[in-house]
Amino acid sequence: MKHSSTSPFLLFAALLYLACAVSSASAQETDLMDLNLEDLLKVEVVSSASRYEQSLSDAPSSVTIVTRKDIQTFGYRTMAELINGVRGFYVTNDTNYSHTGVRGFGRPSDFDTRLLVLLNGHRLNDSIYASSLFGLDFMIDIDLVEQVEIVRGPSSSVYGTNAFFGVINIVTRKPDDVGLEVSSDIEKHDTYQERVSYGESFENGIELLASFTRFDSHGQDFYFPEFDAPETNNGIANNLDGEDGYSAYLQLSFEDFTISSGMVDRNKDVPAAPFETLFNDPIFTTQDQRFFIDAKYSTQLSEGTQFETRLFYDWYEYRGYYPYDYAEEEDEDPFYVTNKDFSRGERIGAQANVILTSVENNKIVVGTEAREVFNIDQTNVDVDPAYTYLDSFENETIWALYAQDEITLTDWATLHVGLRFDDYESIDSEISPRAGLIFHPSDSSNLKFLYGQAFRAPNAFELYYNDAETQKAPQNLKPEKIDTWEFVYEQQLDKNVR
Repeated sequence: MKHSSTSPFLLFAALLYLACAVSSASAQETDLMDLNLEDLLKVEVVSSASRYEQSLSDAPSSVTIVTRKDIQTFGYRTMAELINGVRGFYVTNDTNYSHTGVRGFGRPSDFDTRLLVLLNGHRLNDSIYASSLFGLDFMIDIDLVEQVEIVRGPSSSVYGTNAFFGVINIVTRKPDDVGLEVSSDIEKHDTYQERVSYGESFENGIELLASFTRFDSHGQDFYFPEFDAPETNNGIANNLDGEDGYSAYLQLSFEDFTISSGMVDRNKDVPAAPFETLFNDPIFTTQDQRFFIDAKYSTQLSEGTQFETRLFYDWYEYRGYYPYDYAEEEDEDPFYVTNKDFSRGERIGAQANVILTSVENNKIVVGTEAREVFNIDQTNVDVDPAYTYLDSFENETIWALYAQDEITLTDWATLHVGLRFDDYESIDSEISPRAGLIFHPSDSSNLKFLYGQAFRAPNAFELYYNDAETQKAPQNLKPEKIDTWEFVYEQQLDKNVR
């Protein structure tokens, strides 16, 4: 089966060309109506806890916001470093990918399937492994980030699958704040990173943000005591931790419309020799490619009625090359074979919701979402001599309805209730409730009593990967579920200490 991996990248190039053509005809004057960064930071606002903007004290979750100023202060260079510095989160690395643990729970080599990751509200978890990579392989350069909203606890009542332990929403910088930026970083292990970004608001109302980043790292040598023998280079993996690639991001806004698109291409040498592969062999490499385009429309229909809808397309592709020696006996001549693992998936979908504030003491959100996951292609073959272990091709349809209400009981008490229904072709439908009671005993303190139920639907890799060698596709696999009760106490000691 022949696959084309160039069309998303050509589409991105066309979008970038179109944006530049539009911007070149526009005047170069900033929109003075925009709030500056200093004003925005006076009040911390989160948009991902309930799908609308609310203060941290009103959000029905324990929320941490990491700002651009924090990123600069602590010197974070990747999302993995940022997340590792957040309370209750920790990051491990298996020499190929970074993996995130939450509140003490992190399965080895889990691809962060229990965290929903959003970029300006767009779902980044891919359609094969439900992963979102946090290293240099993240969708955008960390220097484009305005703030990161980290919402702890189950949020399936709002977002459905993967919002199991929490939601991470990355918000990009305003175009006016970017201007023209050119940067170059040199770090340890011969790591180089270059970025060029341009952002501006024009007189005709168009706002443009475009950025391109290239990275290249030699990596380090590793010693593995498990392979400490003369025939395996005394356990030392030499020159096998290299990583290179690029990422690009484009955002174009006009009045109530916003189109955004991103892509990342990353290649990685893997020194740890997982999957019983040959140690210290340069053949073991992986490649991850991601692309998305998102069109959002948000408007005020009337006083007390806000409407938002978006259309989106995502594409993901993985290639892995694994070196093996198929000799059955130690005294046999080596029988070297390269095994190739390939995965590809596409997703198209639509989402719409209405926010109603016309009902006294209520803020109601009603919405729907539909996703079609298609061309779910997974293959595993030996290259020479050729042999096919897996050739799977599937599709999946998902649709959902959700509703929530923020009820103001008194000036110091608020009740949150929410419910979402998800329907899948491959598994049973799921209902996810959430409730929260929030008290404000004083202007500087909050008490939150929270309940939530979440689920994680099995991903395509778990459902369909059946190579008859390393794993077998399960029958009637059911979603993973969690019920949580949580108490949160927040105290603002002064303007800088919480």
